[in-house]
Amino acid sequence: MTDIRHLLQRQAEWQKARRSLSWAEKIRLVEALHDAIRQFRDMRTRKAHSPLAESAREVSLRKPDVPPPGEGGEEGGRWRGSR
Repeated sequence: MTDIRHLLQRQAEWQKARRSLSWAEKIRLVEALHDAIRQFRDMRTRKAHSPLAESAREVSLRKPDVPPPGEGGEEGGRWRGSR
């Protein structure tokens, strides 16, 4: 319980410190936060378009070599790959 009280006390102190800032300082903090968020989003976008992500996407989009329901498997139906 002591840890929770400590966290709540730190939160209250942080809120008091933020309240005492001028509008210009608050705006500067928000702009810095927006820049950091933009950088994380850019990193996520770059990772999504990396060659490794593209090959993983291709693999996940391939059709499985499993018969559709009711068209193969143990029932003996014909499907791609069956003889």
